[in-house]
Amino acid sequence: MNFKLLLSIAIVLTLFACNASKKVELTKEAPAKERDSNSNDSFEGKVYYDFMMKDKSGEMPEEAMKMMFGDEQVYTQKDNKYKNEFGGQMNMKQYYLGGDSMFVEMLGIEGLMWNDARENTNELISIDITENAAKVMGINCDLLTIKSKEGTDQYFYSKDYPMNPKDYKNHKYEFWDIYVEKAKAVPLKVIADSDEFYIEATATKIEPMNIDDSEFELPNIPRVKNPEP
Repeated sequence: MNFKLLLSIAIVLTLFACNASKKVELTKEAPAKERDSNSNDSFEGKVYYDFMMKDKSGEMPEEAMKMMFGDEQVYTQKDNKYKNEFGGQMNMKQYYLGGDSMFVEMLGIEGLMWNDARENTNELISIDITENAAKVMGINCDLLTIKSKEGTDQYFYSKDYPMNPKDYKNHKYEFWDIYVEKAKAVPLKVIADSDEFYIEATATKIEPMNIDDSEFELPNIPRVKNPEP
């Protein structure tokens, strides 16, 4: 789910808008690693979430955040690839294709922003698992809590919607590799809480289906490194 990328984008959005006409830095995605054909199958399909994001500093009202990011998130997963789609005026899409980069596309920005998925500057403090912590859509879920220097992330998940840890072992950004290794499941609810922001995404519909690879095609536009806030 990698909500830190959303926070980073929200912080630097003005910077990008002001510099959209400048020359962008091109980059090529390293080839995705081949999957282990002997491993268990992962969930393939879409998960729909109610989405909410708050600026805890009070500088941006909740309605403004809703206008920017919308109130629904759609997560699409196939093998070692995923896509997050958000509504709102930004019409933002986030891609991971199994390689070394994460990409973000949104309206009003003349370029495809990217981050190195292998890098994580955050500092891990603790990991905790609570069994049968809650129900989401009537589904019994365990809870994995990751505490870090930058905040606390809570993931509610069910093994009924599996993920293969080998698919995301190089996705170290915001401890996603650790989450998948421990939970081995698609999160059905996520709470990300830091000093600056509070984000909550709760599943409302789960659709197992065959996903065409065209779902993960990146737009043919120049790519620019997302600056750190």
